Amino acid sequence: MEMLRRRVAVAVTAVLLCCLVQATPATADNYCSGAWCTTSGQDLTLDNIFWAGGPEIFRVGTATTYSTNPGALWHRWENTDGSWSPWQSLGGEIHDGWCGNRNKDGRLEIFVKARGGDVNHIWQLKPAGSWSGWASLGGLIASGNGVWCSTGANGELGIAVYGPDNMWHYKWQTTAGGGWTGWQ
Repeated sequence: MEMLRRRVAVAVTAVLLCCLVQATPATADNYCSGAWCTTSGQDLTLDNIFWAGGPEIFRVGTATTYSTNPGALWHRWENTDGSWSPWQSLGGEIHDGWCGNRNKDGRLEIFVKARGGDVNHIWQLKPAGSWSGWASLGGLIASGNGVWCSTGANGELGIAVYGPDNMWHYKWQTTAGGGWTGWQ
């Protein structure tokens, strides 16, 4: 329990130091370094940090930041010895936003608006493990809008998008960690 409290305190402190005091360069042990203190023009917030065996953070790279692949999803995590991994690309081409959530079994899953306006997702193959490839969930998201995530009472993930028809559309897992419904 003490280790959990320490990690949460470190996570909150790193976010505050990195994002509220952006003039001070971050160190390799902080959540972000240099230009990595922002996520698609937004400050790094607790919404960008997930817990799957330890803290893991995500951001979208652009040509003017760390990434040489504009719009790719990047992530970094805390190792068991307390050190931080280097930033690693999960690829993809993200437009207008993304969200993430944890499956009932602890695997992280990230949802993005892809180039064509549809929803793509990528997920961990096991908690704190390697990642799947990108897969489309279809749908069509209105310009300037992203994806919203939620979790149901039984642990099933859900996503919502605002479509070009000016209507909200929803999709959710049929069971926790299972397949997906059609768009509603």
